[in-house]
Amino acid sequence: MSGLLKSIFQFNGHDLTAITGEDGQPWFVGNEVAKILGYADAKQAVRMHFKYPKMLKGVESTPLTSSPRGITIIPESNLYRLITRSKLPSAEKFEDWITEVVLPTIRKTGVILPPHRLRTPNTRGKLGTSKW
Repeated sequence: MSGLLKSIFQFNGHDLTAITGEDGQPWFVGNEVAKILGYADAKQAVRMHFKYPKMLKGVESTPLTSSPRGITIIPESNLYRLITRSKLPSAEKFEDWITEVVLPTIRKTGVILPPHRLRTPNTRGKLGTSKW
């Protein structure tokens, strides 16, 4: 996955790293998604619920993490899988944000815009830096 484009969004005080590869498809950091949804053990949630995760190590993972162990990224389908399996109230709000803000931006522009360029519920009709 060379040529990664990375943006970090803020959702309820948590980082969500969104990545687009050469194919233009969005990928997300698995542990961050699990933490946002409130899973107590994010690593276990990634192992149990995700199909087709991709582990990036070495040079491939350098733009995303400084960890020598690498980083697990998941495709959009796994993002939905974890959201729909979550019974936590935060899942619905997170799903709304993903489907109404993040993914439409990627689809319209072909790239992930920095958070300060996204429309959020707190800034309806204008661009701003408000967090969800």
